[in-house]
Amino acid sequence: QGTVTVTGVLIRIHDVDAQMIERSVAKVSVAIIKQRGNIDSVENFARFYMHLVLERTIVIYLDADTIVQADLALLRKQLLQSGRTIGFVARDGAVKLDKFLKNPKKCNINIPNYKKLFSMPAYNVGVFAVNLQRWAEQKVAERVEDLVGQHNACGGRL
Repeated sequence: QGTVTVTGVLIRIHDVDAQMIERSVAKVSVAIIKQRGNIDSVENFARFYMHLVLERTIVIYLDADTIVQADLALLRKQLLQSGRTIGFVARDGAVKLDKFLKNPKKCNINIPNYKKLFSMPAYNVGVFAVNLQRWAEQKVAERVEDLVGQHNACGGRL
C-alpha cells in the first residue's frame, strides 16, 4: 500500500500517535529555538519510533529539506556490511558533542561515560541509515527516552 512514483520509489504515509512520541521530546531553551528553529516539535522525535510503524528492515531517514543527488542504496549497503545499527553521514567539518552537551552541577546524571561523550563526534541526524531490526532488539528508543527524561528532569540543561 502506498504510491509508486514514475521512477519506482514507493512512498507511504504512516500515522503515529503523538502521545507515544512525547516521552522522547526534549526540553529546549528559547535561545536554542531562536538559533536552530523549532527543534522541540513532536515531529522531530518521531524518527526514534520508526521501528514501530515500518517493517524491520534497513531504512534511510532524510529530513524534509534534504536534496538527494546520488543513489541511496550505497548507504544501505554500507550499513549492512558494517554490521552496525545506524550509520550517519559525516558533517562537512568535524564537530564534537561538546558543542551540544552541557555538564550542569545540580543534576543527577546517570549516563555511563557521560564526560567521554563530549569528545565524540556529533553527526548530522538529518540523513542516516538504520537497521530497524537491530534498533528494536537493542531497545534504542527506550534508551533515548531515558536520556531525554534525565535531560528534562534537569530542566533541559544537559
